[in-house]
Amino acid sequence: MISTLFLLLVLPLLIGSLMPLLPWQTIWTDMPSHFVQQYFIAAVLLIPFALWADASPRILVLLGFVLLLNFAHLLPYLPTGGMDGAKKAIGTQLKILQANVYKYSADPQPLRSLIEKENPDIVALAEVNSTFASIIETLRPEYPHQEVIVSDTSSFGMALISKRPFTKITRHYFAKDNIPSIEAEIILDEKTIRILSLHPANPTKDMAARDAEFAAVAENFAGKSNHLVITGDLNATPWCPAMKKLMKKLNLENARRGAGILGTFHADAPLGIFRLPIDHALIGRDLIVKNHHIGADIGSDHLPTLTTIALLP
Repeated sequence: MISTLFLLLVLPLLIGSLMPLLPWQTIWTDMPSHFVQQYFIAAVLLIPFALWADASPRILVLLGFVLLLNFAHLLPYLPTGGMDGAKKAIGTQLKILQANVYKYSADPQPLRSLIEKENPDIVALAEVNSTFASIIETLRPEYPHQEVIVSDTSSFGMALISKRPFTKITRHYFAKDNIPSIEAEIILDEKTIRILSLHPANPTKDMAARDAEFAAVAENFAGKSNHLVITGDLNATPWCPAMKKLMKKLNLENARRGAGILGTFHADAPLGIFRLPIDHALIGRDLIVKNHHIGADIGSDHLPTLTTIALLP
């Protein structure tokens, strides 16, 4: 009876833990792939309980496998006390604030306070409504270079604003004509840096559109991703197969590597371990992350992220 009960607990953990390894996706495999951190914690809690209850060796082996498999998934993102290779960076640093401001929010003041406190060079925002667009306009003296798409009826308003001039600004519609993204080019130490602000579709509503956007981005930036930064609420964790495929094709590194799991959604989760890391900065191979951390709560369902990058020698 005890072994049967444990088997009913362990099998879902095992199946979910295998989802990030699948080469293909459906909604039934995508959703479980995001909860790696939770599977690991569940295994940690169940092992001593299984030992106390004298569960069968088979159960202990399965729990050990779940623990080790999810540890392997988590390992690249565990905090190491410093960003890998950060001391190798040279030249001017570029600080990027990324935030999903929440389309139903009517209070932009916490965002403005965060911008004033952190003083980023570039701000990339998702779910920009009319209220936030008005505040963005008041920031024009500090951020004169602005590209703003306003939507009060969908989640796909967005903005990209900068202290540095844009040498080029482009709106893309990679997956659908109502899902925009913004690409900006700036000059950093005589190199052209591309900043791509994305907010693909929510996979619970349209996973095909999200994955089509990832595939289109991979195709569009193939061969020109060395100085690319992709940032935004990507509606995918680092373990999502579609996002892993995007990163592999463009040879991108997640800015949270070595900084911690840094879950951002849902902001109101009582403990950080219950938040999912779905807000990202993905960095090209000729750039290095000097710092990556979560910003203060801005009254959204997402926490913002701040990433400081520089050029590699």
